[in-house]
Amino acid sequence: MIKILQEQNIEDAIALSEYAFQYKLSDERKEKIIEKLKRQTIIGDFEGDQLIAKLHMINFEVFFKGEKWKMGGVAGVATWPEQRRKKKVKQLIQESLCMLKERNIPISFLHPFQVSFYRRFGWELFSEFQMIEIPVQDLHLITHHDVGSIKRVTIEHLEEIKRVYEQYASTFNGMLVRNDDWWKDSVISDLNMVGYFNKQGELLGYILYKIENKELQVEEFVSLTSDAKIGIWNFVCQHDSMVTKVKLRMNPHDHFPFMIANPKVKTEVEPYFMGRIVDVASFFSQYTFHTLDEPFFIHIKDPFAKWNEGTLAIKDGVNTFYPLKENQSCFPKRGITIEIGPLTALLLGYKTAKQLHEIGMITGDKKAVDSLDKLIPRNCSFFYDFF
Repeated sequence: MIKILQEQNIEDAIALSEYAFQYKLSDERKEKIIEKLKRQTIIGDFEGDQLIAKLHMINFEVFFKGEKWKMGGVAGVATWPEQRRKKKVKQLIQESLCMLKERNIPISFLHPFQVSFYRRFGWELFSEFQMIEIPVQDLHLITHHDVGSIKRVTIEHLEEIKRVYEQYASTFNGMLVRNDDWWKDSVISDLNMVGYFNKQGELLGYILYKIENKELQVEEFVSLTSDAKIGIWNFVCQHDSMVTKVKLRMNPHDHFPFMIANPKVKTEVEPYFMGRIVDVASFFSQYTFHTLDEPFFIHIKDPFAKWNEGTLAIKDGVNTFYPLKENQSCFPKRGITIEIGPLTALLLGYKTAKQLHEIGMITGDKKAVDSLDKLIPRNCSFFYDFF
């Protein structure tokens, strides 16, 4: 039986997570986690009083086209090994989508243990990192004439840091809207932080980093201007006597490597988070396309959440969704046909219609595909956080 966990079930959920994800919490850490889990909705599959599988839903907001949208985070999906391959997780995911739909949450994100597993339920990749590794011999200062300065910043500077982050994050689709508790517990934590200030004393960029085993690891690099980016990079270079290499975890759209003396450094692109449109009708009631001279039709397939199957008609700036009628098995020929996962990647800005058409994830003629790319506002996707 699937039901929402009560407070007395939380320790059972923690025990299942410890086993499934192979870690052990201290008593002090467990107390903090319990308080955190009380603010989440955890659904579980029970046999009698025994919890055999679970899934966590977390209420978030994300930046999307410069606005703040509700997002339902899915996390902590786990099953005891003796209960696996009995479709327990599938049933929990179905229930979670129904609950998110009832709460009018249009989109959901998760971090996959395996991309192919969640693709079958309609989630699709929407973000990635560029992981840059720079050996110490390539830590060269960049000469510039700015008179800004680098200063250590702490939680006392949180309002300034939030301002910079939100200005940066709002230019991407998918970035998390962070509240103060999230900043303290899940972002800054035990990391070092420095900020770049201009001559007026205004914070224009920061990095979160740590130094371990003679490596400087930059976990977050946010800058609003090129001067801030250069100033922070020059600060990193000042560690050349302390480290053997620098590793940076960065936005894949950032042209930072082109700025440094030797751009030919080890750079890897790493797929990261997945997203899914929960409810097409709710999503498109908030979404605004560019306009075309003629109506356009998007035929949507979603075998896992049948309420999303149907046709979206876009005409004169108005989106109208027509659900697939019972026993209707085919779509009209006009427009394009796409499944819910690739549609999510498309609208979040991770892929273009042309790219998806080239790999067979959109069905339609070239003219329709070109029209679709013209309809969609171009905002790149990115996601820095983890849950």
